[in-house]
Amino acid sequence: MKKTIIIILSAVSVSTYAQQTAKNLNINLQQAKELGLKNRFDVQANKYNLVIADDKIAKSKAEWIPDLSGGANVRYSSQIQSTFIPAGSFSPQDGLVTLGARNMSVYGLDLNQTIFKPGINLDIKIARNNLELAKEKNKQDENYIKDQISQAYLNVLLKELQRRTTASHELPYKQ
Repeated sequence: MKKTIIIILSAVSVSTYAQQTAKNLNINLQQAKELGLKNRFDVQANKYNLVIADDKIAKSKAEWIPDLSGGANVRYSSQIQSTFIPAGSFSPQDGLVTLGARNMSVYGLDLNQTIFKPGINLDIKIARNNLELAKEKNKQDENYIKDQISQAYLNVLLKELQRRTTASHELPYKQ
C-alpha cells in the first residue's frame, strides 16, 4: 500500500514538473527540429554508419599501397680458421693464412606493388556508392523526423489556438 502511494505521489510530482517546464519552454519551429534531431539516438547511430562506409573506402584504397618489407642478416666470426698455403702459391715460404672476413652483413628490401587487380577498383566504386546511399538515407530519415516534429509543433499551436478560441466564445455565454 505504501509503495503504491509513493509511486503515485512521485508520478504526480514528475508530471507537475513536466507541465511547468513545458509552460516555460518557448521555442520556435527551427529550434524544435534541431532539438529533436539532437536527441534522437537513431540519427546519431546513422552518423556512425557514414563513418563505417567511409572507412570501407579507405580499406579498399589501402590495397593499392605497396607492401614494403626488409630483412637483415649480420654474422660475426670471432675466430677465423687458418689455412695452410704451400710454398710458391703466394709467397716463397710455407705458411698459415687466415682467409675470410670477420663479419658478413646482408641487407635486403622487398617491395611488392599490385599492378593489376580489377577487384580493387570495383570494391572502391561499390564502397563509394554505399557511402552515397548511406548519406541519402540519412538525409531522408532526418527530413522525415523534421516533418514529424513540424506536424507535432503545428498541432500544438493549433490546439492552443482552438483552446483560446473556445475560451473566447465561452466568455459571452458565461456572462
